[in-house]
Amino acid sequence: MAVLGTQRTYDFFPDAAICEPEGWEGRLIHRHVSRLGDPATVGGGAKPFLGFLLDELRPRLASMFRFQDDHTLFGHSFGGVFVAYALFARPGAFSRYLCGSPTLWGCQKAVGRLEENHAEHHDDLPAKVFIGAGQGEVPG
Repeated sequence: MAVLGTQRTYDFFPDAAICEPEGWEGRLIHRHVSRLGDPATVGGGAKPFLGFLLDELRPRLASMFRFQDDHTLFGHSFGGVFVAYALFARPGAFSRYLCGSPTLWGCQKAVGRLEENHAEHHDDLPAKVFIGAGQGEVPG
C-alpha cells in the first residue's frame, strides 16, 4: 500500500513539497503523507503525468479507437487536486473537469498560484467545472 500511496501522491501533486503543516488541515495531510516519505519530496509528478495522458496515451488510444474531441477528466481526493491542476496547467485539454472532494486545503497552494496566473492573462476559462464535497468533510 505504501508504494501505491507514494506513487499516486507523486503523480497527483504539482509541487515536490505538497503540504504546509499549519492548521488542522495541513497537519492532517502532513501526517498522512509522512507515512509515505518526506513530505518535502513526495509530490511533483503532476506535470509529467498530465503530459503522458495528453501527449502519449490519448493519441495512442485515438489511433486505435474512434474518439471525439470532447473529453472529461475526473478525480477524487488527491485525484481532485490533479484535476484542478490540469484545468490551469493545460487549459482546453478537456471540456469538463469533475473534482470529487479535492484535497485542496493544506497544500502548497500550487493550484491557487496557477489560477491566479491564468486570471492575470485571461478573462475566461473555456471549460465546465464541477467541484463537489460532502457537508461533513471539513469541520466548520
